[in-house]
Amino acid sequence: MKRAPQVVTYTSTTQDFVKSADQNHHLPAGYRYYHGHGLAQRCFYHIIYFLAYLICCVYGYLWLGIRIKGKRQMKRTLRKLHAKSSFIYGNHTLAGGDIALSVLMNYPHHISAVVALGNIGIPVIGPMLHQLDFLAVPHTLEERKNFKIAMTHLVEDGTTFMIYPEAHVWPWYTKIRDFSSTSMRYPVRFKTPSFVATTTFHRRRFAWLNPRPAITVYIDGPFYPDNLEASEQEQKESLHAKIVETMRKRAELSDYQYVIYEEQADK
Repeated sequence: MKRAPQVVTYTSTTQDFVKSADQNHHLPAGYRYYHGHGLAQRCFYHIIYFLAYLICCVYGYLWLGIRIKGKRQMKRTLRKLHAKSSFIYGNHTLAGGDIALSVLMNYPHHISAVVALGNIGIPVIGPMLHQLDFLAVPHTLEERKNFKIAMTHLVEDGTTFMIYPEAHVWPWYTKIRDFSSTSMRYPVRFKTPSFVATTTFHRRRFAWLNPRPAITVYIDGPFYPDNLEASEQEQKESLHAKIVETMRKRAELSDYQYVIYEEQADK
C-alpha cells in the first residue's frame, strides 16, 4: 500500500519548519568561537570528533540510509590542488541529518560549519558542536568580530566548512530554494575552492517496510569565480550562479516526494 505524501503549506521560502527547544538561544558573554590547537585541545578534539563520527554513522548510514557519491573524488581533487581548506554548499533538507552529513563527508579531516544559534542550545549536541569548532551565526558586533577571527584561524588550520545557504530546514524538500550570494564571500575572501553537496530523495525498494526516502548525496566541484581579479561582489555573484545551477541540476534527480510543499494561496 502506497503512502500518500504529507502536504505542507508555506507562506515564505524562509519559513522555519524545524525548531529546537531553545530556538532563541543567545551566546553567553565571552563565548569562545575558536579553541586553538594546543596538544590537550587536539587530543580532546579528536576524541569528540571520533565519537561524533560513530553517532553519525549509525544515524546517517543505518537510520537515514545516506549514500554519498563523489566523496573520494573531492578528496583527490583537494590533494591535487594542494588545498587544505574548502567550502561545501548543501541544500538544507535533513533535520539533524545535515549535521551528520557534514561529518560523514569529511571525517577525519578537520571540519566546521556555520550553524544556527538554536543548534548550539541543544543539550549534549550543542556542546559537542561547540568543541568541534562549529561556528554559531553571530548577531552582535562582538560576535561578528570573533566569528571572523575564528574562521580565519580555521582556514589557516586547513578546515573544511559546511554551509547551508538556504538557512532554514525544509525536511525532505526535493527542490532548491532561492538564496543570496552572501555566504559566497567566504571562499572569495580566502581564495579557497568550493564544492556542492546536493541531497536527493528516492523511493526505497521495499517502501512498504520503510516509506522514508532513500538518500543519495552528490558532491560536485571544485568551483571558483570566473574572474579572480574582479570585485568581491562580482566574484560572489559568479560563484553563486555556478553553485545554484549545480544544485538545481542535481536536485532534478530526486524521484520521490515524501513531503509536498505548497505555497499558501492569498486569501
